[in-house]
Amino acid sequence: MNFLPNKVHMGLNAALFVAYHGSKEEPVSGAAIAQYYGLGSRTLEPVLQVLGNAGFLQSIRGQGGGYYIESPDKVNIKDIAECFIHKLLPECSAFSEFSPVLKQFFKESYQCFWDKLSEVTIQDLCNASEKEGLPRLGSDILTFEI
Repeated sequence: MNFLPNKVHMGLNAALFVAYHGSKEEPVSGAAIAQYYGLGSRTLEPVLQVLGNAGFLQSIRGQGGGYYIESPDKVNIKDIAECFIHKLLPECSAFSEFSPVLKQFFKESYQCFWDKLSEVTIQDLCNASEKEGLPRLGSDILTFEI
């Protein structure tokens, strides 16, 4: 079940990719992200612009430039999602005498969902990725064939 729009997922993946693979000393280019995921630059660049305009991605221009996240421990999933969703609590479309009860239930449920997302930072996701053994860009990736 997908609770978040695709743009949010793209934004989260892009931010996590940049935080996991990049740094101020070695930023990750938008082209590298697009190539890695097989995306066109026209698909990815608007997502990176939104994250940059929100202050989550820093960029370095020129040859060898790219993106990095200054403090991934201070950026949570809710922060990223809010860049792409303008209304976090949608209107309930209940239409009967149960409307007030349903509206309150959904309001509380959505609030719990957003509260949980605000507890998880990009750094937490990087740590979990590292624990899972995800290779970093430039590291030797071993492949086996039988």
